[in-house]
Amino acid sequence: MREPFERRTVAVLSTDMVGYSRMMALDPDATVHAIRFCEHALRQSADSYRGRLFSRAGDGFLVEFSCEPDAVQAALDIQAHLRSHNSEHPLERQIWLRAGIHCGEAIIDDDNLHGDVVNIAVRLQETAPAGGMLISDAVRDSLPSDQRPPMSSLGVMRFKNIPRPIEALELEVPGADGAVHMSDPFEIDMAAPVFGFGGRSAIAIFPLNNSSHSLQHSHIPEGFSDNLIVALSHMRQVPVIDRNSSFALAAEREPHHRAAARLGARYFVTGEFADHGPQFRISLRLYDGSTSQILWSDSYLLEPDEVIAALEEVSDIVAGTLEGRLEQAETVRARASRLSRSNISDLVWRGRWHLNKLTHKDSELAREMLEAAVDQDPEHSEALIQLSFWHWLDCWTQRKPKQNIEEFQALAQRAMASKPHDSRGHFLIGAAEILLGNPEQALGHFQQSLALNPSHAHAHSQIGSCHMLMGQPDKAISSLDAAIRLNPHDYYLFVTVGELACSYCMNGDYERAISLARQSLDLRQSYWHARMTEITALVQSGQKKRAAQALDALLIRRPDFFEKPYIAWLPFQDKKWNRFFEDGLAQARAVNLDLETKRHPSTAL
Repeated sequence: MREPFERRTVAVLSTDMVGYSRMMALDPDATVHAIRFCEHALRQSADSYRGRLFSRAGDGFLVEFSCEPDAVQAALDIQAHLRSHNSEHPLERQIWLRAGIHCGEAIIDDDNLHGDVVNIAVRLQETAPAGGMLISDAVRDSLPSDQRPPMSSLGVMRFKNIPRPIEALELEVPGADGAVHMSDPFEIDMAAPVFGFGGRSAIAIFPLNNSSHSLQHSHIPEGFSDNLIVALSHMRQVPVIDRNSSFALAAEREPHHRAAARLGARYFVTGEFADHGPQFRISLRLYDGSTSQILWSDSYLLEPDEVIAALEEVSDIVAGTLEGRLEQAETVRARASRLSRSNISDLVWRGRWHLNKLTHKDSELAREMLEAAVDQDPEHSEALIQLSFWHWLDCWTQRKPKQNIEEFQALAQRAMASKPHDSRGHFLIGAAEILLGNPEQALGHFQQSLALNPSHAHAHSQIGSCHMLMGQPDKAISSLDAAIRLNPHDYYLFVTVGELACSYCMNGDYERAISLARQSLDLRQSYWHARMTEITALVQSGQKKRAAQALDALLIRRPDFFEKPYIAWLPFQDKKWNRFFEDGLAQARAVNLDLETKRHPSTAL
């Protein structure tokens, strides 16, 4: 008979570095130095409170304490140490940890510990906010009443493979969520209703957790969630939260029920993509966020050579289930020529994945894949829509000539014809009309897009752009505000905020315009349109020296600004607005030249 392992009661602190994967991709050496710094800080705090570091894996650390107060004080000490470090370093060199603490009986295996006490501490850490800390109810109950730091309950949570529910409590750690904090936050009233929702409950789709070891299929978890959002966007009775908002909160490791509440969604869908022997398994769950009750769950086994085609079938079934039409969903049959269809769909999914990365290299890869998909099936609606999106971004960001815009327009018309009831087709035609200088015609297409899908944040944003270009800043502000409320985590939020700044500038509210322009620039420093607005608003408010400084910042990134028709390219209906902004830049330039002459008088001779 085997001897049982020794057991003892401990408190376990689990920590994890925020943004570790992203940091490693950007600067591996600096990230390893950051890990060493964290380990040194952890060991110091552990020594001060009689703790022992017993496990390290990558950026994760586990520390054992003999009592709960020591574990809590050590964790607070570590977070305080990191806050001090961060206050002395720029954003890119700041270090943030998540922390979780649980107490209970552990199995002793030489210097290592095993058991639910470790697993629950790790689950709490994974749920904690950036720079923050969660503890279990068991830890709270073990703290003397006079040693309990301020905390708030997040409610009862159920963690995978943990038999009993755990009440999680968030400690009020100064600077928690500091890794994503903005010093000048957007003034977004998330409680205000968004046009088109009509008080109806919304649903959020979070990206699947990828538990598969297949690198070949690493794009599938996000791709499936994307596909499901598109399928559900046609449900008129339940609005769907935009993917960029739900994906952004998931990337912050926000607990799903809290993320859904922040997004204004009563319902949410989560799931997992995992290996299952030679096959793959996809598991899905629908929750009522207000009660944390599972309303429906199911799983599907997928053959490795037909994953994409099978997942498209699954997304159709799930969409039908959520609409209350299970009978119809269960009759969905595999499409003809499944293998061929799978190849095309795989190109579309991969192309869409690259398009969302927002880099020049990924953009070119996205174009190659999407064009290959359209070549294989010229009537494939999703391939046409995604390729049209690529051309829209290319024409806008590169200020392409009329010929390119007309090519984009023709492709957008093909996309709409392939799927007339898809809101995105009408949106794309409207986007082409804006670039062609026809905001009035564009407005009708964007309104039709919202009629088909009231949760289409980009349509709200482009309606605001139409009103701005038509010289109606009051109407523009209303629509742009709605777009931000609907999708405050959009990849292209810098554009919407920049358009809002421009509208306030046109309306004569220069201080508000300056503030919003700088918020847009915080998101994307190279966005010349926001810098143009900032400079003009500074000039109009009499702050010409500051306008000259802002012009210097513009010319660092756009040295050809006065050599190319940047402002003339903007499709305002009344060209007085082009002249308005051109005059603001000209005045800032004159001040700049005057200051340069005073600094170097010999250059004036």
